[in-house]
Amino acid sequence: MKTISLCMIVRDEEKCLRQCLDSIKELVDEIIVVDTGSVDATKGIASQFGAEVIDFKWRNDFGWARNASLHHATSDWILILDADEIVPEESLGLIKGLTHRPYDEGRLPGYQFVIENQGDETVNHYLCRLFPNHKSLRYEGIIHEQLLSFHPDITLDLIKVPNVKIIHYGYTTNAMKSRNKVKRNLDLLALQVEEEPNNPFHHANIGFTYLSGNEKEKAYESFITALSLTHGLDKVPHYMVNVYISAAALALDLKNLDSAFAIISGSPQICQSDPNFWVNYGNYANEMGHFRNAIKSFNTAIDKIGQNELLTVFSVESTAWKPYAGLGDSYSLMKMPDLALKNYEKALELNPYNDDLKILVVNLGGFPPFLMNDINFIQIEEVDNAGKM
Repeated sequence: MKTISLCMIVRDEEKCLRQCLDSIKELVDEIIVVDTGSVDATKGIASQFGAEVIDFKWRNDFGWARNASLHHATSDWILILDADEIVPEESLGLIKGLTHRPYDEGRLPGYQFVIENQGDETVNHYLCRLFPNHKSLRYEGIIHEQLLSFHPDITLDLIKVPNVKIIHYGYTTNAMKSRNKVKRNLDLLALQVEEEPNNPFHHANIGFTYLSGNEKEKAYESFITALSLTHGLDKVPHYMVNVYISAAALALDLKNLDSAFAIISGSPQICQSDPNFWVNYGNYANEMGHFRNAIKSFNTAIDKIGQNELLTVFSVESTAWKPYAGLGDSYSLMKMPDLALKNYEKALELNPYNDDLKILVVNLGGFPPFLMNDINFIQIEEVDNAGKM
């Protein structure tokens, strides 16, 4: 029977650690918790689950701390989790099954699971979270650390496992604000840029960090820097797909249409596998009054739903509802209210908590049954309508 060590780094995680460990306690054989300076009940909670708690002085380096946890692990396999994550029950058996797959000692498997980020705009991504406990595998990087093989004769094969999910709560708007993660991450990324100023990965991460803090103009500038550093490369790194798409979306949001078109038209071929590319193209066409082209682009986005889940980073929200919202915009601009309403209703069905969509549907004469339960929304609408009388 193969054994699993859960390896974690934590600091002041009393609000979420119990939920995390409770979700995984039946799967793992050992829990290693490296604590970098908690002053709350974190260490006590970890001990209640039988964890080995190691006090570790924080040195502004996630890779270093992550390696400290690996050093103490004694099981056959390593599972990596953060305190603000949980493993859903349906993924537990799948993870255990992966540990029984055979592999070549010279080609170690690193299983990448879907990290399902909870937030207003759900952008999911793959990260390596399960791998053999082998001394050649260690982390590198101050932030957004990467698992690498440091043995010349041993390779790490990254394998995507789309049916295994980890739910991550740390990048919801409230979590980012309450724990000041934006500032912390930006400070660490600045150190990375100092060391490697021409590495597009660091500038891309700065852009996504600004975006998580809703600083759109700064995010856009960082994405443009990342794009400029990849010009001329024979092969564009996979993570750049989301940079191209995010940069184009921000250019559209900031009404910089010339730049949006330049980014869309200059995107590498691989971007066209992602529905978000076509959502951007459709939104640009709507802005330019090319409604037939917009409709064609949004329908292409719908046809490609699901295809982007093999990319390293992919947006669930765009693939789910934004193409339909875009079609609603197109038909509304074309003065075709029935078709506009039909598509807005479909978008709202897929994203029922979007108040902007609710208003669009109601203004076109629709009133989906589930809105009857949304008392706050109904009251707001009544107040707004009373003010217009």
